[in-house]
Amino acid sequence: MDELAIDETQSDSIAKIRAEVYFELRDSLTQQLQNCFPESSLNIVTQMTYFSHEGLLSVAESMGGTLNPILVSDLCEYYGSSVKNFVKKLICLVNCTR
Repeated sequence: MDELAIDETQSDSIAKIRAEVYFELRDSLTQQLQNCFPESSLNIVTQMTYFSHEGLLSVAESMGGTLNPILVSDLCEYYGSSVKNFVKKLICLVNCTR
């Protein structure tokens, strides 16, 4: 995508609209989404997937029933739980799904 400098003129009306409206709107929406959903909350949502049926089976199959505590650190911090206790409970759930 070639964006023109501010002082360059646009002869094509579609290209002008793209430069003046679309790119501004896209940048604004991207910034608003980043403000609403910081990386830590995205990590929490990702880490919550370990509690789905597929997530528990995935932990059981790929990790042999063990879990790297770093993978759930954001979730533990959010809920004020100790990582060690959290991992122990998650492994118990994994064993129940086998």
